[in-house]
Amino acid sequence: MISECGGEEVKKTIEKVLLPEYLSSEESDQDEEGRFFRVRRLSWQGEKFRRLKDSLEERHQDQLSPAHRNQIRRRVVLYVPSKRTMPRDCPKFVYED
Repeated sequence: MISECGGEEVKKTIEKVLLPEYLSSEESDQDEEGRFFRVRRLSWQGEKFRRLKDSLEERHQDQLSPAHRNQIRRRVVLYVPSKRTMPRDCPKFVYED
């Protein structure tokens, strides 16, 4: 799928920004409804890139079997951003809107 986007250069760029340093911080927690993840978004990521990641996550979950989908923990997005800093060689499309 990634290779269909426009060649090896695009593929390498996309793979690079799917590494942990470009993903939101998550902490495991538990309440009366069960276990869940607290998600802290990266303050330096642009809204367009954030929407793209959310869309990819949604598409991924839509493709899961019902049994697998039921095993996924819910996520609660916090208003407090992650303290993770932007990587030095971060592509411009990640932080610009």
